[in-house]
Amino acid sequence: MHETVLTNVLHGRLSDLGRMRSLLGRFPADAKTDAREALERVGLDGYEQSRVKELSGGQRRRVAIARAFVQEPRVLLADEMLSELDGETAQSIVDCLITLQQETGMSVVIVEHNLEMAKDISDTVLRLGAGGIEDRIESESACEPVPRQSHE
Repeated sequence: MHETVLTNVLHGRLSDLGRMRSLLGRFPADAKTDAREALERVGLDGYEQSRVKELSGGQRRRVAIARAFVQEPRVLLADEMLSELDGETAQSIVDCLITLQQETGMSVVIVEHNLEMAKDISDTVLRLGAGGIEDRIESESACEPVPRQSHE
């Protein structure tokens, strides 16, 4: 929390570095470029040198999304990403995730305990309980999912 936003996002690239560079926190120029682009995509350009601890809850969520995004995931797990956020901020985080999903085709799995909100923001809701899937709900959400590629 005492580090800058840029450094926090760069930590998403630690696995790409050798052991020594990782320990020293020496990131190549392309990693810094990727981190800055990720911050721009989540609406935090200009915050690179800000301290994470000084950011709002919504801005911190965006830093976390950018940190995950620089890893180029095929699946992004957003575990309780919306908890403790006001409605407007939560919607802006959802919009950010939807935009990234549409632009990249990555799958976004959102863990959300509010069933109505889950239905509003997802195309498919899986209700879990008793160690498994209790219900599958297809939803007409505001997001337009990227068509899945056939693996036949």
